[in-house]
Amino acid sequence: MQLFNRVKSILLSPKQEWLVIAGENTTAASTFFTYLLPLAVVSSLVFYFALFSIAGAFGFLYGVYSCIILFLQLVITVCLNAFITDKLAPTFASESNFPASIRLMVYASTPVYVGSMLIFIPYIGWLGSLAGAIYGIYLLYLGLPVMKKTPQDKAPGYLAAIVICVLVVYFVLQAILWRLFNQTL
Repeated sequence: MQLFNRVKSILLSPKQEWLVIAGENTTAASTFFTYLLPLAVVSSLVFYFALFSIAGAFGFLYGVYSCIILFLQLVITVCLNAFITDKLAPTFASESNFPASIRLMVYASTPVYVGSMLIFIPYIGWLGSLAGAIYGIYLLYLGLPVMKKTPQDKAPGYLAAIVICVLVVYFVLQAILWRLFNQTL
């Protein structure tokens, strides 16, 4: 229930929720295991069942690999980008604090996880992921001053750097994982 309440709060009242999150004394590991992993598992499983129901012709093994690759992408992308975000912090006059960086990246990714669950809707389900990504960028923008103590004038540049890193990490990781997948077939 706590997970559901946090998802609802970060999506519906993000300005207030970032203040709540900043006031919490949670570790990176706690955020990872109690929030990120459950959302990544659910998103991956929904993707698997959508893939199987829509495109069952690809076969069971393809579905399993696709689910695993998506799960790894979701988890590794957030973790790598939290590390990168933390290392970029001094460049943008922001606080270097890895637990805050992981919480920023994990909670800002919430709309991507939720949006990806709309994949079941034929033809337009992918729009859920796109809308989630756009809203996630907005959540990052709101979270930077609170979680990383980023000055308002530095936030747009820091946000742009993070978004570029997220895209690069996501697509490079996707290419690597699919390359490994193709070698196992």
